[in-house]
Amino acid sequence: MKNLICLMLVAFLATTTFAQRKGMTVKVDAAVERLTNELDLTPEQQVKIKAIYEEKIATKQARNAETKKEYATAREDFNQKIEAILTPEQIEKRNALKADHKEKIKAIRQDRAAGDRIQGKENRKKNRARLGQKRTQKLAGMSPEMIENRAVKSTEKLDQQVNLTEEQAVSIKSAYQNFFQKNQTIASDASLDAAAKKEMLTALKADHKATINSLLTEEQLAAKKANKKVKKAKANQRQH
Repeated sequence: MKNLICLMLVAFLATTTFAQRKGMTVKVDAAVERLTNELDLTPEQQVKIKAIYEEKIATKQARNAETKKEYATAREDFNQKIEAILTPEQIEKRNALKADHKEKIKAIRQDRAAGDRIQGKENRKKNRARLGQKRTQKLAGMSPEMIENRAVKSTEKLDQQVNLTEEQAVSIKSAYQNFFQKNQTIASDASLDAAAKKEMLTALKADHKATINSLLTEEQLAAKKANKKVKKAKANQRQH
């Protein structure tokens, strides 16, 4: 049984080694063929360059374990060995091809990055549209009791920020009720499309903000603005 396992292991290793050598030969031949087409190598140059590539591929595993600096040194050594076989004209052409390839790779990466940015903007736009649609649906489903509760909570929240007087609290609660009622009316209007609803709701929000601000003193407006800055700073901290 042990002998059978040993034979199977030997056969597996032999097969793996053969496959690796075959793969290495294909890579070397492809590299030499590419350089031959690009630089018009002589048969003698092809033989020498093939030997350099075989050495490079054979020691690839060892190079992967080296530091970045050592890898750069090995790469420079490889290039020097190749250039030692080439003529000055071939070296110049090889360098030009390498520079052109580098520019193409750079352009591809820039195009990919630009595409990612565009895709990101499109995704954000879609997300905003979905959130806007959900918000509109939520507004359309508000009952009179929900409107009353939201008006009360919004007034209490503002009171905590700026310390409203009793008279202000009454007026501001009424303003919030009016605001939420109009929101509900616009959101539930089946004759309006999404764009029209968005435009009307945005205008309504601006008018509501102006109404609330008109009911506050200068000190209260400053306190409201300061509270908004604190909330924004906390939100930014959570994102980072």
